[in-house]
Amino acid sequence: MRKSLRRFSAFIIDILLISLLLMIVYYFVPSKDTTEISQNITKLTERLLNSEMGHMNFLKGFSENIYLLDYDRAIFNAFNTLVIMLYFIITPLITKGYTLGMYISGIKLSGKLSVKNLLLRNMIATGLLYLLASIILVYTTKDTLYFILLSIFGIIQFLLVIISTFMIIYRKDHEGIQDKISHTRVVLAKEVKK
Repeated sequence: MRKSLRRFSAFIIDILLISLLLMIVYYFVPSKDTTEISQNITKLTERLLNSEMGHMNFLKGFSENIYLLDYDRAIFNAFNTLVIMLYFIITPLITKGYTLGMYISGIKLSGKLSVKNLLLRNMIATGLLYLLASIILVYTTKDTLYFILLSIFGIIQFLLVIISTFMIIYRKDHEGIQDKISHTRVVLAKEVKK
């Protein structure tokens, strides 16, 4: 199997594992009712579609409600970020380059494995940049500014992932942006043993 397919399958396994873990945890944690905010967003959208509201007023109302929704979920985003950091940064340090998905797929990380390098790697590879930005911005900005800045971070994160994916698929060394900036690489597990 090509290394890029192994990387993809390892990532899918890891994301499914983390998602399952978070679903189990959140099943037992009471969540705040956000029905009113969701209804406000629906009403705003209906008013825009019925030409009862201009685009700027819609953007203002929409961004205010998105901010409120994200503010209510900030603690969950922080917990998600912590779980992602523990799994994708601490686990490879402890296991000398493996996550469960990588182990199953027969690949591992090699190179300069440190907290700093793995943090840099996961800013791109796992969406950590966007998650950290959302946590910081929800407490430092409000409403439209929050929405605009978070959208910019979302676009940057998306572009980094797309560019990195194409690099992994088409480069001869199968290295993405995260590999280059973190001084790490994904290798076949048996390559390391030789």
